[in-house]
Amino acid sequence: MQRILIVDSDPESAENLTRGLESHGFRAARVDNFQEAFEIAVHHGPDLIVLGTSVNYPEGSPMVESLKNHPSVSAVPVVGYHAGGEVNFPSGYVQVLSKPVDVNEAATTVKTILASVGQGSQSHNLQSVPAGSAHGGAVSGGAEWHRVLADLQQMMGQIRVLVDNLRGKEAEFGEDGEESFGFVDHSSSMIMEKLARIKASAEGKSESPLHDKELRHDFRNMIGSVTGFSELILMENTVSGPSRGHFIRIREICTRFVNVLDDQKAEAAAA
Repeated sequence: MQRILIVDSDPESAENLTRGLESHGFRAARVDNFQEAFEIAVHHGPDLIVLGTSVNYPEGSPMVESLKNHPSVSAVPVVGYHAGGEVNFPSGYVQVLSKPVDVNEAATTVKTILASVGQGSQSHNLQSVPAGSAHGGAVSGGAEWHRVLADLQQMMGQIRVLVDNLRGKEAEFGEDGEESFGFVDHSSSMIMEKLARIKASAEGKSESPLHDKELRHDFRNMIGSVTGFSELILMENTVSGPSRGHFIRIREICTRFVNVLDDQKAEAAAA
């Protein structure tokens, strides 16, 4: 499944585009600022970036130039989209769309661009996860386990970005909001650290470390904490707007994370 990173400070526009692309079979992540987008792009290798711009800020900050100068992501195509006006887009963009974006048009554009560069991952050596499992999350075959971990790391990277965006807004999260949010923050951070340790210690091995029942159990407990306390916060009627959208997105990503664990359980049983 090919990965699209959407960068837009307009949450409604970004959410519509994210859901639209996902409905067309892409795996989409969204962030609202260029710095976080660049970090995610470098560390998790999306197949394509959609970069929201404006007439006053058409070039997407130095991000496009920075991407093109970074060896690991220099070949990642960048599509710009903006809300009207005459914009002189720099050469770093392969295509420009206008807001509001028609999701069918955007999906067609993305498919055409990725096809023209050799289906993304084959062209620029990205860690993309192909579709084909029951949940579209895991890659079969022990030799490919590192791709599964990369996929989980990308998911948690998305959650960490959302958590950072929510930081400082704990007063909106109800009487116990600060404590609940602390569990979301801590548990998601622990998962990121554990994934990094596993990837480093299991390098060179042929069997997926996630075939280990106890390890999957540990991850289920931690991701369950992220999901559960996010749900508690969502029950508060004081949580609205972008904050509510962020927690809903965290919940959705947690579901995908558990789906990958389920795939790994089935793969281990079949081995």
